[in-house]
Amino acid sequence: MSYYYINEHGEKDTSLAKDKHGIRVFIDDVISGKRGYWCIGCDGEMVAVKPRDRMAYFRHYATELIPRRKCFYSDVEERYKIAKESFVINRRIKVPSIYKDPPPGATGLPYRISNTKVIQAHQVAINRFFYINEDENIEWGDETILPELKFLAKADVVFLDQADRPFLLIFFVEKHHLQKEQKANLHILGIDAVQVAIPRSSPEEITAVYTKHEKTKWLFNNDYERTPYIPVSGRPPGEVFLVDNIQGKFLEENFYCRRAQIARIIRQITRTLGSPSYLQTAERIGVEISRIDRLTSEERKRFEDFEKREARSVQAEFESEEREVEQRRAAIQDRKKILMGLYPKFAEIYRREQSDFESNRTALESRIKKELGELGFDGTAIDSRKREVESEIKRVESEIKRIDGDIQKRNANIERIQRDTESIPKRAGDDYQAAVKQIATRSTGGNTWYSGRINEILELGRVVDDFKEKERIVKRYYLLNSSLKKHAYKNWVD
Repeated sequence: MSYYYINEHGEKDTSLAKDKHGIRVFIDDVISGKRGYWCIGCDGEMVAVKPRDRMAYFRHYATELIPRRKCFYSDVEERYKIAKESFVINRRIKVPSIYKDPPPGATGLPYRISNTKVIQAHQVAINRFFYINEDENIEWGDETILPELKFLAKADVVFLDQADRPFLLIFFVEKHHLQKEQKANLHILGIDAVQVAIPRSSPEEITAVYTKHEKTKWLFNNDYERTPYIPVSGRPPGEVFLVDNIQGKFLEENFYCRRAQIARIIRQITRTLGSPSYLQTAERIGVEISRIDRLTSEERKRFEDFEKREARSVQAEFESEEREVEQRRAAIQDRKKILMGLYPKFAEIYRREQSDFESNRTALESRIKKELGELGFDGTAIDSRKREVESEIKRVESEIKRIDGDIQKRNANIERIQRDTESIPKRAGDDYQAAVKQIATRSTGGNTWYSGRINEILELGRVVDDFKEKERIVKRYYLLNSSLKKHAYKNWVD
């Protein structure tokens, strides 16, 4: 779109002209009037017009003597030309930040995925056309009318990398706008693209447009397409979101973009299905499937035959064992039948024997109870007698221990007296005869050593007699203790 004016004669008024030296001048930089301004397109004389109520412009000068002629020069093309020359020389552009917006229907804050930056090109091409061929491959170059190519876009400036591959498309506009079909085609291309508004200004300002990102908008960006939206719960400290509705609409995928992508996929599938390579591949796959089916059927038949042969071999190998097992099974069944026939008989015998046993046990218990009653024993008397016997057992065991202690003491005294007796002759010396006499008469008088020993010997004799009596008592206690432990008292009667 051009911001020029058409006068009553159908001529286009422009913002640019050239002076008498052939140098471009901008309408805002000149004095109004007929002061030596010439049309860049037709070289006709022009007048600078600066009305108060609208934008200033150059118009062609005409009089009754100078015939009017139509000039189709547009300063839009001139301004685009200046901008293209600037990009070719500088090979760079400053692009704005990219913010990821929430998807349609969702709420949330946008977040930045790319900052403002300068993009540098290895080479720059201008006025390049982009097409898609029948194989869905992208081709680009000069304008062509080949029927097999579908036109997608014309880029005013193309940034190329070191391999001469396009990585950024630049489109010039008077003011930012984007057609639906153009947006869909950019999604098909898949190349980053921006739109630059060329100002209606002086050549110097037009030349410097690449340094100002405010005049640039993203049309398509691969980072934006690949980055999923992450909900932002709060605004980061110091972050200020400058809402750019135009930029958001440019990057947002719409119905036409999706429709174009789906149509492209359908064309690719259709073309692939109808291509000779696909048909040949499908034919080869069909032949291979038939061959595999045939081989599978043959292998299945061979396996079934092998399975039958193995089954017959195994059956023949274990046929005798199987007959023997069957015979044993039949014998076991016969034995089982015989036993099942005998079961009622033995069950009746067992029931009868059990009944007789219970009857005899009951009668025996009654007789025992009766006889105990006749003897004066009842349950309480027996328990009392049992407690008495157990108490007697404890008393007898205690008495046995005491007697054993006395016996050990007496044995010790006997041994000591024997030792003393053996030493009497030695101790007596000349009084030996007197000692013999005193011993024979069992005299314990006097204060001699013999008197004390004679007294001990006499006492020992009494102890020995008492020991023999207690030995007899111990034997009886041992017999009594053994009887009590064997519960022989149960057979006692009063």
